[in-house]
Amino acid sequence: MELIKWLSVADRHAKMYLDHQLSPFHLNSSHHMYVVKICENPGITQDQFFSFFYKNPSNVTRAIAHLEKKDF
Repeated sequence: MELIKWLSVADRHAKMYLDHQLSPFHLNSSHHMYVVKICENPGITQDQFFSFFYKNPSNVTRAIAHLEKKDF
């Protein structure tokens, strides 16, 4: 149980760090993985994102729409 607690703390701090680093671009840590996948796979389709991430399709759609709105 102790390991899980410290993994959770590390995850929270990593997200806080990413939020701080990405704030000038009006992005946050939840957008990070999308930007990385787009850079690794130029021209990736929205349907392909569903196979990379096990997230609700509406969450993927919302994140991609946010990135498009910010001209990414």
